[in-house]
Amino acid sequence: MNYINYFKHTLFLPNIYHREFELDTEAFGQQAKKVALIALPFIGLYRPAGAVLSVSMGSVRGVSHLSQALTEQRGGQWKEMSLSVAQATLAAIAVAGTFFHFTTGLFITTSADGLQNAWNTCAHILKGEYSAAGEKALHTLGNLLYLSFMVTGSLEALLVFTLVQATISLYGAKKEIGEGNYLEAAAKIAMAGIQIHRAHGYVRLIERRDFLFKMDKYKKLLERALNGRRVRGLIEHPLNDLQGTAEAKRLILTDANGKEYDFGAHVHGFGQALVKGDNLTFRVREIDGQEILELEFKVNHAFRDKIDEAMKQARGWSTKEAREILSLTGSHVEGVNVSHKEQNNGMFWVSDITERDELHLAGLGTISVGAADDVPNLYDKVTIRMDKSKTIYDLHEMISFLDLTSVLAPSTEDDFERMKLGQLFRTFFPGEATPFERTEEFFQLSIPALKEKMIEKAPEMKGVLDQFLEGMKPLEILPGRVRYQMDGLAEAAYAKGARALTAALTGAHSDKELFERAASILKMGMLSTETRDSTQMSEEGLSKYWDYMSGGADSVFTQLLTEKDCANKTDFTDASWYWSKVRLVISLKALETGSYQYHEGHSGSRKTESGGQWWWDDEFPYLSRPGILEFIEQEQNSADSNRGHELMLKERLDPSLIRGMIVPDSETRDGLLEALRNYGVTQRDALGAETILNIPVDQFIRVGTQITEELVV
Repeated sequence: MNYINYFKHTLFLPNIYHREFELDTEAFGQQAKKVALIALPFIGLYRPAGAVLSVSMGSVRGVSHLSQALTEQRGGQWKEMSLSVAQATLAAIAVAGTFFHFTTGLFITTSADGLQNAWNTCAHILKGEYSAAGEKALHTLGNLLYLSFMVTGSLEALLVFTLVQATISLYGAKKEIGEGNYLEAAAKIAMAGIQIHRAHGYVRLIERRDFLFKMDKYKKLLERALNGRRVRGLIEHPLNDLQGTAEAKRLILTDANGKEYDFGAHVHGFGQALVKGDNLTFRVREIDGQEILELEFKVNHAFRDKIDEAMKQARGWSTKEAREILSLTGSHVEGVNVSHKEQNNGMFWVSDITERDELHLAGLGTISVGAADDVPNLYDKVTIRMDKSKTIYDLHEMISFLDLTSVLAPSTEDDFERMKLGQLFRTFFPGEATPFERTEEFFQLSIPALKEKMIEKAPEMKGVLDQFLEGMKPLEILPGRVRYQMDGLAEAAYAKGARALTAALTGAHSDKELFERAASILKMGMLSTETRDSTQMSEEGLSKYWDYMSGGADSVFTQLLTEKDCANKTDFTDASWYWSKVRLVISLKALETGSYQYHEGHSGSRKTESGGQWWWDDEFPYLSRPGILEFIEQEQNSADSNRGHELMLKERLDPSLIRGMIVPDSETRDGLLEALRNYGVTQRDALGAETILNIPVDQFIRVGTQITEELVV
């Protein structure tokens, strides 16, 4: 079926049906053949009858050749029998192709007819039958022109084809008149008139096409429509079974109560420079009773403006003229329309939080792009929705309309190396890295030149590259969703004074709700606001609205515990703005997939420009944030604890990085442990000891109110 889909997107379907009926009726009786050759060409003028004619006449042709082969076998005519078997096989293949896809079957049949007509032309020449050879040569030319249109979509080929067919009909009419067959001659003259009328229509269509193609605003539409049909490289593509990928890689996680959440199917290694992290997410959703296949990804900032430009161009296309051009190019898109959407989505009173532009491609699907540039997490997000039955070829054709075809391009080793370099640069020298990696130059420089440029901007980057680059390896934050791990960063952080990360579980209104949340985190991990939304969880966290408006919605919020805090035995309430009866102890290994951090509370701001309505808009601290080791050193050496400091991790904290939970008293400990048992979080090891995440429960649930190394390390 993949090959049939390939032909569906590469072959153009002619608006006229063509078949060599003479080759179908060779086994008919003389009278039946006459009737068939008069009637069938006129029936074929009604193109919807093409599939029925192809199957029925193809079957007749196959049976007649098979019958002839059996006769030749009995007569010992082995050479002739081989030819008959080959023709029967071609007829069978053509019929099968028609069942799966009409255009493919038509292409096979016309190719077979062309070969047979060419063979007959040569045979007539060898016999000195030049008149018959000329007639067959015209048929061969007609077949070639028809195939030429199916492969290229050239209207000129279709025009010449109709003129050749008219010539064949007139030639046949002359022959029929000479033999006294006036009814047959009249039919052929009528068919010639129809072909000439069609040719006139194609001349006008070519003139109209040339007029539209000369208009600047439609050049991009033409380019993209034609590019959407260039799908040769997708035949053996790793994602050629989209439905299979969405089902096979689908991740289901359950919360404390056993409720299932669909995290989608994540695949890494596609998108090259365009897609952030080279990570794609597929989901099957039910929308308005219809199963929809959804693809979601984010684009790198350097290329985001190009999507807006493509949307702007699409808005300028006239519905009628765009439909004409799409038809002329053989596109499977039946119409193009751009709309602007705003939706509250239950997030307080805000509507522009989900503001987006949608490109509707009738017949294929919809591409949605964030439209509010002051909502960073959503502005870079692209969501593609199409019917579940659509294929990778349909997807390729869709994304061509926004110049996004590199989304499906497998990433190269240079792409992976560039990602590693970018992650290191922004982790240690964010002030220099952030503006640079938002330029096209970042993606255009060779890897050696990129390293030199980074060192030029931050000389200490050379030491970072020497220490971390070679040991970086992919690490899944969700199955199939990859970040790169900076192996050794946890040890470097410890040396600077870091001892652990922590997060207070806030927002619960009762111990029962708090313990349930703790159990869910131990099962699914800590999830960012955006990740929760994508899985359609009802939990909103501490500040869902502010997370989106600041840009921190794709982050997990934590805080740092330092050696100074431990030495001073700082009370947790003095070290943090956030208090809870349950607090997580998180391994410093969590830092190794990258983070960004502030000494004060900025709600995870990713703002880089001023002019907004919120306090972080004027400060835009994202460009002046400290690198991770600088941040730790400053926190360790500061005279006082920065209670509002925050450290953001990307999207999800895996449960394996949670090394314990801290509670203020033994009563809370007992209640939490009992709840975790009831939720099925505790396990028994080989010796029968009770554990949580492979850690004995008495070490995992810790009691204390002051920060000490014994409590947090």
